[in-house]
Amino acid sequence: VKSDEQFLDNASKTKSKDNINSILKVKPKTTYGKLRQLLLILSTAMEIGDLPTTFEVLWALEASPVFKSAFEEVEAKQDAKDEKKDKKDKKKDKKDKKDDKKDKKDKVKEVV
Repeated sequence: VKSDEQFLDNASKTKSKDNINSILKVKPKTTYGKLRQLLLILSTAMEIGDLPTTFEVLWALEASPVFKSAFEEVEAKQDAKDEKKDKKDKKKDKKDKKDDKKDKKDKVKEVV
């Protein structure tokens, strides 16, 4: 991991179109190194205003296994959160219905 980081840091010293090529020449050995490489390319492409490269890197990030697993994890947490909220809403609806029925009974008794 440290060697990947060191190679990528050295390759990213200059900010130019050649910088992207020098970053691409580095062959990271770890998943972290590959992800860092994509992020460095993205950062450089955005700084020099290279939109086609920026979009290509974004699509590559989206297709990477690291992104997919992280995205699935976030979705699972969101689904769990939504389920909890739905359960709370159902309980609240049931309680509101009980209160409404009770209020109706009380009004009927008052009228009679």
